Amino acid sequence: MTTIQDVAAAAGVSKMTVSNVINNKPNVGAATRERVRAAIEQLNYRPNIAASALSSGRNGFVEIVVQDIDSPFYSRLSRALTESIDAAGMQAIVQQALYSEESERRILEQSSRMFCDAIVLVTHGISLADARRLADGRAIVLIDELSDQQEFCTVNTPNYEGAKAAMSHLLDRGVRHPFVLGAGREQIVHEDGNRKGDLVGRKRLQGVRDALQEHGIALTDGMGVTIDWTYENARRAAAELRRAHPECDGIFAMSDTVAIGAIRGLADIGVRVPDDVRVTGFDGATIGQFLTPSLTTVDVDMNAMADVIVKRLQAQLDADSTQSPAPVTHDIAPFTLRERDSTR
Repeated sequence: MTTIQDVAAAAGVSKMTVSNVINNKPNVGAATRERVRAAIEQLNYRPNIAASALSSGRNGFVEIVVQDIDSPFYSRLSRALTESIDAAGMQAIVQQALYSEESERRILEQSSRMFCDAIVLVTHGISLADARRLADGRAIVLIDELSDQQEFCTVNTPNYEGAKAAMSHLLDRGVRHPFVLGAGREQIVHEDGNRKGDLVGRKRLQGVRDALQEHGIALTDGMGVTIDWTYENARRAAAELRRAHPECDGIFAMSDTVAIGAIRGLADIGVRVPDDVRVTGFDGATIGQFLTPSLTTVDVDMNAMADVIVKRLQAQLDADSTQSPAPVTHDIAPFTLRERDSTR
């Protein structure tokens, strides 16, 4: 069996340098790093995770908790995170809560007992008390945690910025009677919701509201349709919306899943996209570019988002080893508005 000493000898470096390369530490020169990686590949070396955990107190596991990996958003994010975590010399474990508070509580309870080094949480029901318990001895990053807390690092989707860009695009394309599919009267009228799902929707609605105001249009409760973000709900709701409001000539869908369902629902009743109704989504799901019509969407840069998340985790792990706290940061992922056939 190949050992770390064999790799060190082949690369002409110390065992510590090999360990630093494996753990993606920054204090290794590019040439040395490449030489060590070549030796690892040539010798087919696989680190002994158990031994490493005993000697360092770390095992290299990062737990990712998302809602549903069948969702285009969570699927893309999980894949990007897994790749970034792997590139950092760690290993990802993905769990899904399936939008169930009971499942979330069970996963969080299990997570508090797991021997993972870090946790990435994308759950709707987590409280700061839960986060504090999970963060005990671990690095932690919260995704789309939109409260004003200053205890934990957050990396958020561009909820406000992306939604504002999408609605502005619809209006610039000539839409005069836009509707919002996926968030309705409850979120438009009430400002005191505190569930994470509501906060994400509310942030996107604020972007919609500001875009409308810049075009002299007020966002009213009648312009929103509340549904769960599923294909079938969106399909049914879009058809009902157009029947009730034949003046509707544009739809901002809260997610690509909602947008895809909406396009199908409009087609069911003979409404053409984009000729009769222009539709935009939010997420950047790969399938959107292969639809007919292809989907205009807020394409969140998942690779950049994942890289930032892993960077924040590593900073916390490094700070833990030096007994100096890592800064609490709040990042927003970059995005690109992808104009495709659904709004042309």
